[in-house]
Amino acid sequence: AREGRMLERDRANLTKASPRIHEAPIFVNDASSLTIMDLKAQARRLKRDHDIQLIVVDYLQIMKSGVYKDNREQEIAYISMNLKAMAKDLKIPVLVAAQLSRPMKGTEGKPPTLSDLRESGSLEQDADVVIFIHKWKTKDDGWKHQLMLSKQRSGPTDDEIPITFSDFSTTFSDVDKGV
Repeated sequence: AREGRMLERDRANLTKASPRIHEAPIFVNDASSLTIMDLKAQARRLKRDHDIQLIVVDYLQIMKSGVYKDNREQEIAYISMNLKAMAKDLKIPVLVAAQLSRPMKGTEGKPPTLSDLRESGSLEQDADVVIFIHKWKTKDDGWKHQLMLSKQRSGPTDDEIPITFSDFSTTFSDVDKGV
């Protein structure tokens, strides 16, 4: 937790999972100026040497294209296209967290749409699945959260899945399960 405290059940779960986490083939690149070509080269190496099964890009908008583009929208489009190509070439999923555009005045609290993906329509075009986390405040119950399945190439969309959020542990969970 952010305060440096853990619940006893969390401590027990972490202790139980520690050996599996320690042995898991997890590779982290936290370089501040990672380019898409650097990522593709590292991913090919990791796939060849360790048979990685998933790539996670935490915050697409801080990635660099590594090539000159006229504007940031073109740069994001280039990165998006290359992430899609990398997923196909390596035959593994690529999970990408991306920022949404800020809501316009008067639209705060409205559910996000595909057009809200920041800086590029190519994100909407290239993605196979798009899931948003929607948060809004109600008059009676306070903050509500839901996952919104807004795009799925091979299945239905418009699913809304209620979830709960714990500020203490910064954790989302199923409504039925609780935090």
